[in-house]
Amino acid sequence: MGTFVAGSAALLVGKESTTNIQAKKILPAIQAKESQHETAVDGKYYTAGPAIGSYEVALDFVASLYGNESASYIETTHLEYGAHPLFNVGSPHNSGFMLNGIDNVLAFMLHHLYKKKVKLAFSKYSR
Repeated sequence: MGTFVAGSAALLVGKESTTNIQAKKILPAIQAKESQHETAVDGKYYTAGPAIGSYEVALDFVASLYGNESASYIETTHLEYGAHPLFNVGSPHNSGFMLNGIDNVLAFMLHHLYKKKVKLAFSKYSR
């Protein structure tokens, strides 16, 4: 949840940002604009939602500096990047009502506590 580390330092105020789908509800606590995508680039700030999104924004950043050929080279020869979901789901959008419901119940308290900490850090460092 690196988005909230940068956001707590007030670096993402007004910036299009994303994080994992379960924590998107916390983005208003750091005054970030919620992206509807799994990765977001707003100026010099790159954020990612799912773990695999971290590879995607890193490759996007490399491409912005050194071109698509360099990013493609890294993707194919060093990352061996290619998601293969073990259970043919790979995304909350594909997991269905039941699994999403269970996840929401399990994550509710954790995110409630996490949001409190994010708000506290944001209020401390955003002055």
